[in-house]
Amino acid sequence: MIGFMNLKFALASAAILSSLTSAQAAGTATFVAGDTRGNFTFAVSLAKGSDDFFFHMSAPADYQWLAAGIGKRMTGSLMIVAYAAKDKQKVTASPRIATGNSEPSYTADHTVDVLPGSGLVGDNYVLNGKCNKCRSWKGGSLDVESSTQDWIFALGPGQDLNSDSKQANLRRHENYGSFTMDMKEATADSDAKVPTDFSKMSGASPTSALKFDFYTASKVHAIFMAFSFVVLLPLGVMWLRYFGKITLHWLNNMVAVVCILVGMGLGVKASMQYNKSKSFTAPHQIIGFIVVAFVAIQPIGGFIHHRMYKMTQRKSPIGMAHRIGGAIIILLGMVNGAVGLNFAGSNRRLIPYGLGIVFLALIFSGLLLLKRKKEQRKALYNTARAQNFQEGLAEQQQQQRQQQQQGYGQGQAEAGYQLNQMGGQVGQGMPPQPPPEYQQRFDADGRRMV
Repeated sequence: MIGFMNLKFALASAAILSSLTSAQAAGTATFVAGDTRGNFTFAVSLAKGSDDFFFHMSAPADYQWLAAGIGKRMTGSLMIVAYAAKDKQKVTASPRIATGNSEPSYTADHTVDVLPGSGLVGDNYVLNGKCNKCRSWKGGSLDVESSTQDWIFALGPGQDLNSDSKQANLRRHENYGSFTMDMKEATADSDAKVPTDFSKMSGASPTSALKFDFYTASKVHAIFMAFSFVVLLPLGVMWLRYFGKITLHWLNNMVAVVCILVGMGLGVKASMQYNKSKSFTAPHQIIGFIVVAFVAIQPIGGFIHHRMYKMTQRKSPIGMAHRIGGAIIILLGMVNGAVGLNFAGSNRRLIPYGLGIVFLALIFSGLLLLKRKKEQRKALYNTARAQNFQEGLAEQQQQQRQQQQQGYGQGQAEAGYQLNQMGGQVGQGMPPQPPPEYQQRFDADGRRMV
């Protein structure tokens, strides 16, 4: 009986040991981070002595891209980035190295094999892969003996990328975080393979919560520039041309200049985040620098013209250049705004942007047209013919007033004469006699004639 129990215990111990050995041979460490949209999952398996490792990475398909990187921070990190291929069913795997807190650049020194099971699976994009020669790279290495190897991960914004190119331009991440992984647990005694059991976290621990990226430099840049060129600068024209307010014209345009300079600074800062804009050779950037340079000059030309006009009361070539240059600056700024939206991959905002320009242009143009018609009607009264007519009309009115005054004086004189006659008769003891025109109505005895 005791021998039987010893045999049973030996078999059970062997089974447990076999299970532990099998788990160790499988060699998998898994990290899982989730939110309301779904889970980001990254699992690693590697073999002793190999420069390669196998991995599984997945995330909800409404993210533009997903990535995991070796290291505690982006600078110097070797990253595996995945995004939807052009057909939207497969995935593109891109090994990249980050040189700072900006878009990582593709590296051809390392390759990632896309293995079976990768692609759009349900509502998730899945990348099962093998990262070749990924234990060390220029600027870093993977410590396979560490039980707390640092890793980072990130998820792109909810916009389609759909590219087969390993050098596709990435938009800044929307969510990001970090974790550590036990590389000993991820190491297999025999050949490694793509992890297949990644339903729960194992051999990994988060070192930060899933964070939302609040970086807004590019958005604020677009807002400042659009508001300046579409609203403020045209409004500055209206203050001068429609309302005739020189001081408000000056104050308005100085505010616009400040907004444009701040917007340019934010644009430069945002450009440093992306590979396609770091060189500052894109048409949007070149046009932008030229326009901003002329914007900085405009106040000087306006000031000189104003001083000259106060002294001479005449238009000057500087004033004409200031006026024409201002119109060109506004037009170029508006056009460059559309170019910028396309450059940033925000083509869906082009229609609202264009409609806003048309709407405001109709309002400003309508007001200026009304102003011009009013001035034209006023100018009709300043012609020689109009002045002659007004002078003749005034002379005629003066003559009529004089005639009225003369008629009033004669009537007063006649009334005074009649009163004097009647007063004389009374003074001589005679009854007052009526005026001659009434005398024919009485007989010689003074009785009224019927």
